[in-house]
Order: sequence, then C-alpha cells, then structure tokens
Amino acid sequence: MLLLLALLAQAPTDRPAGETRKHLQLLQAVPESQLFLAMNAMAQSLGVSCQYCHVREGATYQWERDDKPTKAVGRRMMKMVMDLNAGAFDGKQTVTCFTCHRGSLAARALPDRLPVDLTKIAAPPTLPDAAAIVARYRDAVGASSRVTSPGAIVLRGTDDRSDGRHFTFDVTLEGDRILVTRTSPQGTIAQSFDGVKGWFKTADGVRELTPDQVQQLRRAISVFRPIEMVGDAAAWKAIGLEQVGDRTAYVLATSTDPVAARTLFFDRDTGLLLRTVATTETAIVPLVDQVDYDDYRLVDGVRFPFLMRMSNVAYYDTSARKFTEIRTGVAVDDGVFNLSGRPK
Repeated sequence: MLLLLALLAQAPTDRPAGETRKHLQLLQAVPESQLFLAMNAMAQSLGVSCQYCHVREGATYQWERDDKPTKAVGRRMMKMVMDLNAGAFDGKQTVTCFTCHRGSLAARALPDRLPVDLTKIAAPPTLPDAAAIVARYRDAVGASSRVTSPGAIVLRGTDDRSDGRHFTFDVTLEGDRILVTRTSPQGTIAQSFDGVKGWFKTADGVRELTPDQVQQLRRAISVFRPIEMVGDAAAWKAIGLEQVGDRTAYVLATSTDPVAARTLFFDRDTGLLLRTVATTETAIVPLVDQVDYDDYRLVDGVRFPFLMRMSNVAYYDTSARKFTEIRTGVAVDDGVFNLSGRPK
C-alpha cells in the first residue's frame, strides 16, 4: 500500500500517461500511476536524480522541456532497451538500464575481477517441493491447527517513511471487507471496501472508488494477511535458495498473469515468511514491490509479523510499519466498512 493513497487521490481512472503528457515520445501507453515509478527506477539504475535529464526551475520540474542533451540520450537508450527486449527476448522485460549501468553513469562491460574457479562452484541444492515449504510455513505460524473464530482482525501501528514522514494507521479486516485509516499532521484519510463497493474519504468529503481502484486496495491490503496471501501451494514452484539479510531462504515463484509475477522467501530454518516480491512489467522497466516480514509474535495462537519493511523502485516510498496492537476475533459493526454513510 505504498502508493495507494496517492493513486486514489489522482484521477478517477488510471489513464495512459500520453493522454495528458503530450511531450512523451516512448511511454505514451504507460499508465499514469506507473510513469514516475518507471522514471525513478531508471534514475536509480544510473545513480542520478531527475535533474540529470529534466529542467527544474525552483521547486518545479518542467517535464516537457528538452533543453538538456542528456534527455535526448536517455530517449535513445530507452528505445534501445525496448527494441532489444522486443526483438531478442519475445517482449519480456529481460534487459533494463540496470543490466549495464549497475547504479553508475558508466555502463559496465566487464566484471571487476576474473571469473572464479569453475571447479569450485557448488552443485545446485536439492529443494523440497513447494507444497512442503508452504505446509511448514503454516505449521510455523500456527495456521494449520488454528480454529477460525468469527470476527475481524484489527491492526494498529506506526508508519515511518523517508524524509522524516510519520503516520499512524488502523486496519480492520473481516472476510473480504476492509477499512484502512491513516493519520498524519496533514489530517486523516480513510479507504474501505464493504464487499460490494469501495470509498475514499478525506476532510473534503467521500467519493466512490472505481472497480480498478477497489482491486488496487484489495491487492495492497493483502500484505497484512501473510497467511492467506500464500494461498494454494499448487500455484508455486520452488526455484532456489537465496540470502535475505543473514537468513537463508527457500524461494517460491509464480506468475499471476503475462506481465506480473510473485516471489516468496521462506526461512530455511524456521519456516517463516521473510519476504514477498511482486513484479509488474512495463514498457521500459519492471516495477517491483517488496515487503520484508520480521518480529513474529504469538496472537491468539498464531504468529503475526509485528514489523513490515516495504519498498519499491521509488526511494521516497520506503516504509517501516511497526504494529503496536494486533487483535483477532473482534466484533465490528457492518457499517464501519461503508464510508459513504448511505444505506446499502
């Protein structure tokens, strides 16, 4: 839910960026919500800021201006990447700016040192199947033996982000219904879905969410349900071992549609979920949303992560969410999910 509040505050539909940004030459079809994320990913791939290519006057960027030669070079490089992926990789997002630049303006042609002794490379590890990894995770958190109690899950906590931004939040989940309230020095914003309709509420009033925005909300809120998020083990495939911090993790992967994929990382020793990664391909660069889970504690016989670190390709979206309270089986009135205040 890193960009969700900002997205919902924008236009009612997520139109192609080229409809309003007439200066675009290569990314006209990219949805508006993905444009700045893609730009940030490219800037980080080269280790530069927006001003490297774009004109800034005071605090305002003049995105449409082409004064800087670096912007023309950037367009040529973007077209090269797009043509290469289309022609050599069947349209898959295989090559990006980072493939060659690795955080530097100078593209890398060779590794730092000679290749390692190939005779000393270890054989690929033998992996459990995905079903066994998922079953062990459910046992580790206590989900396998839990008797589901009626009522909602209520989560409260703090959200610390880059540039000193700090929020508090409340989340109420019951079945398919959602209520999220976020409070900052600028005020309170709430979003909800009552199973049929969704709403976005600020001090200026309430407006109904579009079906696409409801789906955004439901996908974003899934990070608060790591047990249910894993879902059917048959959809996953064990693909390897990777390091997550100082932990070794089994990696499971699945494709949700032709341009989206998800990856899960489970602690090899404890079985707990350490990280989730959701990847969505765009015209120029994959957009990645990562959630790291930590500080698991028992709540009514089930282990919940009390710390979630969230990040994506935009540095300003980095977020550390610390839960101060998690309760299960909470009785809530149906009306709390209807922010419109109107009878259904």
